[in-house]
Amino acid sequence: MLAEALRPHGYQVELHDDNFPQDTPDPFWIRGVAQRGWVILTCDRNITRKEPERSLFGTAPTHTFILYALSHVEREKRVPLVLAVLPKLTALIAADARHGIYRVHTDGRIEHVSGIKPKFRLEDF
Repeated sequence: MLAEALRPHGYQVELHDDNFPQDTPDPFWIRGVAQRGWVILTCDRNITRKEPERSLFGTAPTHTFILYALSHVEREKRVPLVLAVLPKLTALIAADARHGIYRVHTDGRIEHVSGIKPKFRLEDF
């Protein structure tokens, strides 16, 4: 599992299901993550495509990184890819980069998803 592979490298990893019930609606667990000051790592590319997820993830006071590089990669090959990009993500957060959604591409590029005109905010839920 990816989380177990990252912990020995000094990363604190929290899993959704260890902190929130599986059926927790997105607005509530996103708010919980933001309140704890955590970062969201996901392979769910639909976040940027559908509402209310696009608005909620895009306006939440946290960083959401969509790991595009992992969406088509076999599980056993994911750990080295994530370990290679985590220092960049950590540096971006440390540099106080703006909150929102970032796409992490296969070649290591990190792209802020801009132009999100929120239709929903966490406060709406």
